[in-house]
Amino acid sequence: MAIWDITNRTSPVILAALTDHTGPMAALAFSRDGHTLASGSFDKTAILWDVTDRTHPFRLSTLTGHADAMDAVAFSSDGQTLGTGSSSDGTAILWDTSQRMRIALDTVNYACAITGGGLTTDEWRRYAPALPYRQTCAS
Repeated sequence: MAIWDITNRTSPVILAALTDHTGPMAALAFSRDGHTLASGSFDKTAILWDVTDRTHPFRLSTLTGHADAMDAVAFSSDGQTLGTGSSSDGTAILWDTSQRMRIALDTVNYACAITGGGLTTDEWRRYAPALPYRQTCAS
């Protein structure tokens, strides 16, 4: 999937490509503030993307829980909840996205506050796989 600049509709320009899904994307939704994009895929996952900088989007979180292809995503009006649906497995899931987005946007400080001693590189890979490792809790 690509993010396009359509300012000049006769000559649109690709700003970025989102390639983290392993199957075709079937659903997209922007949060009300336009800073978060949710993508649902036939690979049974939804990905939350920070698209504040449209030329450098990054993955905030991957959501798993459906048994089959995900073909619907929608944010609540306050942006704190994401609904995902699968017509193939007949399920809908509501996700509290507020905490996930807070962690991803301020991972270092959040990790330090929770652990009191920071994350090891292995813990970082487990809890923040989309982000390059950074030492937490400087002191």
